[in-house]
Amino acid sequence: MLLKSLTFIFAFVSLIYCQKFDSRCVIPQTRPSQNLPHESSCEFFYKCFHGNLLLLSCPRDTHFDTFSSACIPKDVSNCVFSNPTPPTIATTQFISTSTTEMQISTDLFTTPTAPIRTTTISLPSPDKIPMPSSIFTIPTAPTKTATKFFRPTPPNS
Repeated sequence: MLLKSLTFIFAFVSLIYCQKFDSRCVIPQTRPSQNLPHESSCEFFYKCFHGNLLLLSCPRDTHFDTFSSACIPKDVSNCVFSNPTPPTIATTQFISTSTTEMQISTDLFTTPTAPIRTTTISLPSPDKIPMPSSIFTIPTAPTKTATKFFRPTPPNS
């Protein structure tokens, strides 16, 4: 009985550790998991968990936002898909020949590309910004009316 239990545990652990990891789940050391957008629907996203993709759905009336990597209200998300489609699932096919059995994994996922938000700010040209000719006037000789060494000059004079 103990041998069967140990064999089952060893087989299970081997199955977990021998899985092929998804290349999109490159996790930095500081983050235990990361979220990735679904390739064809705003209502779904992937969570990278130990190198594997987990398909998750956003709560009702929310879409996945690529900039915040979270589900946020539909009206403020940056999702670009207009018609949500059901998620694509990877399939595994078994091909049998007379002498060998071969496993072929067909991955139907594509690398998502999100639009980049840009903001244009128009600044006036430097020649159109009013600049005073001098900011301070230094008196050449002390007078009775001068109380300080520097006297400001109004910008419009």
